[in-house]
Amino acid sequence: MSMCNKFFYILVLIIICISCKSNSPIEINFVKDEKENYQTYIKVIDLATKENRILLVDTGCYNNVIYETSNRNTKKIVFKIEGNEHIFKEEFEVRNEKTEIDGILGLKFLEKIERVTFDFNEEKLILFSNLKQDCKKYKYSTISYIDEKSKKRIREAGYQITFPVSYTQEKYFYFIFDTGFKTNCRTIALKNKRLFGFENTKEWILLDNIYIYNFSFDNVYIIPLYISDLNKEIIDIFPDNLGILSPNIFENHIIQLDFRTKEVCIE
Repeated sequence: MSMCNKFFYILVLIIICISCKSNSPIEINFVKDEKENYQTYIKVIDLATKENRILLVDTGCYNNVIYETSNRNTKKIVFKIEGNEHIFKEEFEVRNEKTEIDGILGLKFLEKIERVTFDFNEEKLILFSNLKQDCKKYKYSTISYIDEKSKKRIREAGYQITFPVSYTQEKYFYFIFDTGFKTNCRTIALKNKRLFGFENTKEWILLDNIYIYNFSFDNVYIIPLYISDLNKEIIDIFPDNLGILSPNIFENHIIQLDFRTKEVCIE
């Protein structure tokens, strides 16, 4: 075998090894938070500064965000996730704010991974996950916020994943699946509670059950959207028939997202 052929086969082998390694499932344990019982926090290591950062994996946010004092609007960060050697390089929006966390990994990051599993039962996030073939899959919907000035849909401000939700199994509304929605119980935040036949009071309302796809969930609270942790600018451009699903609803379930086929599997 000639030297050229040997080099070629070695190169192919290296590429295959790199490809296999990069696409192997990465299991990440959620980091516990003292204030919240259920949050999708993970710890990452900034390879440039050697800093540890606690990031919220947030399906309710499109952009990646880093909270720090800076004159820049964006920055690229090369990082590893604690417990894994895979290297990521992502662009982050820089916000000069003081918060309880260091930043957000949004859908901009997750959709590049393509196959993502939220195992709320085991409190794990799995990147490049092996999606179950025997699970009944549903097409999830997406929604983008609208720039009221230009009346254009703006992906960076609010591309979201939505699941169909019903109170009576007669009429479904598409609500955002938001792992960044802070709550300590099974909760749906609604801009317009009349969707489920309630007046827009300030009280929390406990439902016996609600339906998401063909799944039934009991003991779910309905709260007004404006008392959730969203800012007013986002709430104002929400359509009236929209709500937010807290991850606690799925506390005993596994959510698998396939960004290539736009499918979700709930177990």
